Amino acid sequence: NPGPAKTVELLDDPPADGSPELTVLFGVREPDGRDTESAARCALRLARAASGGTQVSMPPSLVRMGVHSGRILVDLSGEPIRDEALDRLRDTARLLASRAAEGQTLVSPQAQRVIAGLFSPPPHGDTEDPPFLPESERSLPDASGRFVGRRDELRQMGEILALANKGRLKMLGLCGEAGVGKTRLLLETRRRLKLGGHDVGIYFATCARHARGTPLAGIQEMLRAVLGIEEFDAEDEARAKIGRLRELGQSAQDLVVISAVLGVGPPPEGGESLVRLLRPALGRMSVKLAEDRLTVFAFDGAESMDDESMGVLDGLLRDGREARIAVVLAFRPGFVHAWRDLAGYRELTVGPMSDDDVARLTAM
Repeated sequence: NPGPAKTVELLDDPPADGSPELTVLFGVREPDGRDTESAARCALRLARAASGGTQVSMPPSLVRMGVHSGRILVDLSGEPIRDEALDRLRDTARLLASRAAEGQTLVSPQAQRVIAGLFSPPPHGDTEDPPFLPESERSLPDASGRFVGRRDELRQMGEILALANKGRLKMLGLCGEAGVGKTRLLLETRRRLKLGGHDVGIYFATCARHARGTPLAGIQEMLRAVLGIEEFDAEDEARAKIGRLRELGQSAQDLVVISAVLGVGPPPEGGESLVRLLRPALGRMSVKLAEDRLTVFAFDGAESMDDESMGVLDGLLRDGREARIAVVLAFRPGFVHAWRDLAGYRELTVGPMSDDDVARLTAM
């Protein structure tokens, strides 16, 4: 096991004036077309965490962020080559950070063109070609725009979810290359189900590549989605949301386990494995959620799911209880998982858009 894929590089050359600085290069070794979005999202979250002081129980601190996007040269292993192009990229980001006010993130016009769908920041200043000032991230449905094509895939998704609603399907594998539209297909499926008056609970979690080595990272993301816990919720607020599980009949022990998994409570007494305790707790929660409607847990980027989350998910999938529960794994070709032999497994391949769909999209 080579470990998690490397996606960022720390450039530790300090600025000439000796001021404290951290430069992070996204898109190293395995770029996926979303690296600029990841950089902007990371900058906003770091600024928010620093200003609130919530993540490490330390007093708030103020930081300045700069985000820039550009091309650099890499060697045969994908590592960045330290040359003038890389220096220019870093110097531009440094300049943006120096121009930002405390707690602000400034984005260059080049980076803004890449992230315009997910962030809609106003220009900052009245200079020619000014930087942009993002303050929040749009939700994926809002950022996705109009959906075009994929009629066959949407029809198949409807048929597969109908099987799941009858208890005849437990897992759907959604296979496709990076950027082909797997996430967008899932979002459009949820939108159309809602418009059609179908009461289906679909919860999304993204398995980040950098979290591949973090135990239970995938299940943490799904629990946050189910409970409505935001990344920077205060601990008291997160505990209050976890407490709502009592309405689903979760035991006090289940709440202790889930709180520990989400990092807002101590580990359960007795020293028993958190993974082992979480499997039945998640099963009870899922069955309760599915009492009145089909409940779907969708994991995007499943090829980056950590082993512990896979173990917990395996317990849910192989649970013998009858329940309208389905798991969707969206992954890239080449990902091998242990559930292809599972009764009730289906796989749908999402390929490139047809020529007709591409023509319709470009004509909009």
